[in-house]
Amino acid sequence: MQRKMQRMLPRDAILLGLLGLFTLPLLHCGDDVIIPDAGPPVATDAAVAAMQDLAITDLAAAPSDRRVDLYNFDGGPFLSECAKSGDCNSQLCLPTGRCSKRCAAAAECPPGPEWTCEAALGIGDICLCAPSGPEVCDGQDNDCDGTIDDGASCDGARACQSGKCVCPLDHLCGNECVDPLTASAHCGGCGKKCGPGQVCTAGACGCPAKNLCGGSCTDLASDGNNCGGCGMKCPQGVPCAGGACKCAVGQAACGGACIDVASDGKNCGGCGHSCAGGACGGGFCPLVKLADGLGSPNRIAVDGGSVYWTNYAAGTVMRTSTGGVNTKTIAMGQSFPFGIAVDATSVYWTGSFDGTVRKAALDGANAITLVAGQSGPRALTVDASSVYWTSFNDDTLHKAALDGKNATTLVAMEGGAQFLAVDGSGIYWTTPGGSVMRAGLDGTNAKALAVMQTAPTGIALDGTHLYWTAGGKVMKLAKAGGNAVTLASAQNGPGSITVDGAAVYWVNPGGGTVMKAGLDGANLTVLAAAQGGPRALAVDGTSVYWTNQGSGSVMKVAK
Repeated sequence: MQRKMQRMLPRDAILLGLLGLFTLPLLHCGDDVIIPDAGPPVATDAAVAAMQDLAITDLAAAPSDRRVDLYNFDGGPFLSECAKSGDCNSQLCLPTGRCSKRCAAAAECPPGPEWTCEAALGIGDICLCAPSGPEVCDGQDNDCDGTIDDGASCDGARACQSGKCVCPLDHLCGNECVDPLTASAHCGGCGKKCGPGQVCTAGACGCPAKNLCGGSCTDLASDGNNCGGCGMKCPQGVPCAGGACKCAVGQAACGGACIDVASDGKNCGGCGHSCAGGACGGGFCPLVKLADGLGSPNRIAVDGGSVYWTNYAAGTVMRTSTGGVNTKTIAMGQSFPFGIAVDATSVYWTGSFDGTVRKAALDGANAITLVAGQSGPRALTVDASSVYWTSFNDDTLHKAALDGKNATTLVAMEGGAQFLAVDGSGIYWTTPGGSVMRAGLDGTNAKALAVMQTAPTGIALDGTHLYWTAGGKVMKLAKAGGNAVTLASAQNGPGSITVDGAAVYWVNPGGGTVMKAGLDGANLTVLAAAQGGPRALAVDGTSVYWTNQGSGSVMKVAK
């Protein structure tokens, strides 16, 4: 006796693969699949029919003498969760983890395109479901759990009803859909607005403990007297937004007010940058070109009324007024003039190729050679009694009296020196090897104040600190020692640096900018942009001066 099974469809194959493999031998006759007689102890048509109703995996695992009894297992109902066929009273556990059932038509299965009534190999027609994704509000059973739109969420206070996101009538306030249990503007009902700092909880306004300041409820996100926390007061004229004191885009908090730094002549490009009566445009004060058409202007110095610079390509030392008039050549035919410094009566410079240190009156008269026979003198500075310079070729630091007498070698340096600075107690310099150094004025007690700097170059001093540029940063360190701090980072090849009583200034040759920041690094300001290779700079009481080596010019801007 044999029974025929239904023809296998593609969907049957998927189901059958997930349920397990039928272990009885199958005979093929044309397009039909035949289950042969099972043989003892299963010997009746009823027993064979019962075996057809078993889930395949259970049938394979059951002892042969108990296969028929397995169908009488008391499992879960249709759509209950299952891990195996035995978990379902129908013995049909779908790959989606839900119990299925037999069916005669799709109407006997849950609604929606995911559910169909299809033939399964050796089982008959059963309810099958192919998940289309997580449950959404569309009137379908997307996740095949037998329940339409269960757990489907909607935006805002809308709810899922009949497959659509709609606003319940008790949530509608005018044209706005709100949740009266949580909406501060409609707390407990339309138009019932909570006070500043209060929140709506379960339809009632209340003050959270964190918003209670001095016995009053306040909005920490917008209260200028309690901005972000009790007692955190914003400066007058600076609003509190999002729990922080801040001005609108394009403005800065300067002197307790929000200022448009793109156009304000007293805060041009940054707080405190005055254009000294000039107009501020686009965040920049007017630039003044003091000299142009120069070869390669290098180091620069300034006194009360004049600006001086070396021009090593042209072999000249030059001077002009701080207004850019009466430009004159102080010395010609110099051999690669490099470093320069001035005092009350004289201008000093180094001749890098001919090994000289020279001096002339401020108007260029009485030029003399102070010291000769040096090995590539470069950086130079002066104090009240002496002139100091570095010799690039032999990595030495030297000193002589202002008349050139008593010239002596103070320090043999590792890697030479880029820039020099001096105060009443010592000499400071940077080395290409990554150190910031100090020695006494007589060259004794030379030591490193900072090490492992990345290509330090410029150095400057004020009464208490030294400043230098290195590796895209501007650094600061107390003369008494301690930890160096970064005043500015992400600079483009910072080089020459100087300082006055209120700010520090430097050039970025790589970025073509002249920069300024407070002595604590605050109020970082671009004084000039798009410059042609700014090389060195100096300041006086009103302005910043610098040389543009690439464009061959000497420039000025209000500081």
